[in-house]
Amino acid sequence: MDTQPLANKTIVITRAEEKSREFARQIKDLGGTPLILPLLAFLPAVLTPMEKLQLNRLNEFDWLVFTSVNGVEYFFQQSEQLSIDTRGLQAKIAVVGDKTKLALKKRGLEAFLLPTEFVAEGLIRDLQNEKLEGKKVLYIRGNLARDLIPKQLGVLGAKVTKLTVYTTVCPTHRLEWLEILNQNVDAITFTSPSTINHFVQLLEGTDWKSWIQRTVVCCIGPITEKAAQTHGIIPNIVPQTYTMDHLLQELLSFFEKRGGT
Repeated sequence: MDTQPLANKTIVITRAEEKSREFARQIKDLGGTPLILPLLAFLPAVLTPMEKLQLNRLNEFDWLVFTSVNGVEYFFQQSEQLSIDTRGLQAKIAVVGDKTKLALKKRGLEAFLLPTEFVAEGLIRDLQNEKLEGKKVLYIRGNLARDLIPKQLGVLGAKVTKLTVYTTVCPTHRLEWLEILNQNVDAITFTSPSTINHFVQLLEGTDWKSWIQRTVVCCIGPITEKAAQTHGIIPNIVPQTYTMDHLLQELLSFFEKRGGT
């Protein structure tokens, strides 16, 4: 008898392929079968002349705000292409999430502020303790980022500049997902509202709702959960700490409580 906790379990991973490999490896190590079907891929944004000027004037900003690893990676990619030296940055830096903080540190910069709750709302709560009146803030984002942070920073008196450094696309074709609908899948993991929205868009006109009702639905956090609920998807798992490691632990606990059936 196979005693591995994910033995005979098939789990669909929908995050970007390059970010799925470690999670897929963990699933394999626990006896499961990962299916990587990315509903997200990222491309560098085409910067306007004004946005290039903003990057060339980084030292005019009092704060930089990063909400994802992608924001960090593409910010530096765009800066390097413009031959901008970021090593002497004087601005305070706020980040959302440990991995964003680590990505920044690998680039030689330290985060000044890391909220206890790894979502935009947590960042805003912690920034309320800072004196932001009249401060210039550069909000570094992807094209699908919510406007919550810049709006709330404006309420706190900050002068916010939004800089889109990457764009989000859906790389997986409809036919690949149609094949999955004919398979028995034990769990599916969604890691952002975009993965939910792309899933629904790709499978429009199919019986995906019946399929997903037979599947354990995992959402990385409350924002993704809300996007799922908008489409009538009720998640089984939403970890209290919004990381893939915690999501995996919740999934293991779920199957253990269910008796491995």
